[in-house]
Amino acid sequence: MITFFRSLLTFVLVATIVRAQSTTPQYDFTVALDSSGSHKSIQEAVNACRDYAERQYSILVKTGVYREKLVLPSWKTHITIIGQKVGSTIITYD
Repeated sequence: MITFFRSLLTFVLVATIVRAQSTTPQYDFTVALDSSGSHKSIQEAVNACRDYAERQYSILVKTGVYREKLVLPSWKTHITIIGQKVGSTIITYD
């Protein structure tokens, strides 16, 4: 009986790990300078997120140099901004 439960537990753990590794990340908005995303600026994507959101929004910022001043008001909650590449996704404001 104990062997059965150990086998069942092992199967469930392995199935969970395989499923977690096979899922691709889902982004709510994609920002790209070349208009290949849903928005051309990061601020547009932030503004598209609901105020006082109860769920998490994720914004993917594709490679490029984004020259803009970001305003993240306190009522824009649960927003994650993710760069496509660490060294080549740059946000600057001169």
